[in-house]
Amino acid sequence: MAGELDEAALRRLFSDISNWGRWGADDQRGTINLIGRQEVLQAPRTVAIGRTVSCARPIMTTAQLVIEAGDEHNSPAELDVVVAGGGVPERGMGMTLDRFSIAAHGSLHTHIDALCHFFFDGLMYNGRTADEVEPSGSISNGVDALGAGICTRGVLLDVAELRGGYVRADEAVHRDELVAAETRAGLTVGRGDAVFVRLGRAVRWVAEGGPECERLAAGGVVPGLHPECLAFLRERDVGLLVSDLGHDQLPARFGLAMPLHIGALVFLGMPLLDGADMEPLARLAAEHSRWEFLLTVAPLAIPGATASLVNPIAIF
Repeated sequence: MAGELDEAALRRLFSDISNWGRWGADDQRGTINLIGRQEVLQAPRTVAIGRTVSCARPIMTTAQLVIEAGDEHNSPAELDVVVAGGGVPERGMGMTLDRFSIAAHGSLHTHIDALCHFFFDGLMYNGRTADEVEPSGSISNGVDALGAGICTRGVLLDVAELRGGYVRADEAVHRDELVAAETRAGLTVGRGDAVFVRLGRAVRWVAEGGPECERLAAGGVVPGLHPECLAFLRERDVGLLVSDLGHDQLPARFGLAMPLHIGALVFLGMPLLDGADMEPLARLAAEHSRWEFLLTVAPLAIPGATASLVNPIAIF
């Protein structure tokens, strides 16, 4: 499966990895079900240093990337301070207030995709239909299904380091590289783990001329995982996949666009955490030669939402 995959091959792959019905016909949590009491109890055992690091990118209120006109997915956040410092009295109590508006999806902000975000042949995870997603929110598979939060072992697979700094946009990450990074870390990815695949986005920006190297206005030129990695995620019973970009290669190189998103969200039922900042995480891991950690992720409990901004916290 290491070569290019046509649509027929991808459809077979999706069928092979499908978790539909695995946790019952009514399930809306997908692979988060793999993070059970035992996994939650074991995760704190990875903490040995007492240091924490955020894996969230700063919220951008000005565009850092070349954005195509009308591309809401990659628009910067809008911060409106409705009561600024000029409204604070010189004596007595004062306060400032603001409003905040943001498009959660895209490559600017760290967020988690709910299972109602992607569809294939008109269906989302567990066979639910697209008409369940209404303007007021999705009837099922919304991000509120993750409202209790995610607490599990995180594992950093630093493919960028194996590549000598970063992953080029024209070279997909293959399954054997995930295994090589796993071996380098001296651990084995297992049930309920949150797998962080570092592509070295920030290093690429330095090497290839800044954020313009992603050229979103031209449709996107970014690295990602080969679809064969979906089988690895299924075999290891991974709970959550995290990327410092968006998991899929762009422009599309396979028989279907966004096969990682389709395979993970629709068939595995695996939420995807996009746009993480893994540079502080990678530095701390290398400093202490530890590539496993306690991870906490707290999505906002927004009924029916297709995503939530998150601040993933790694605790070493």
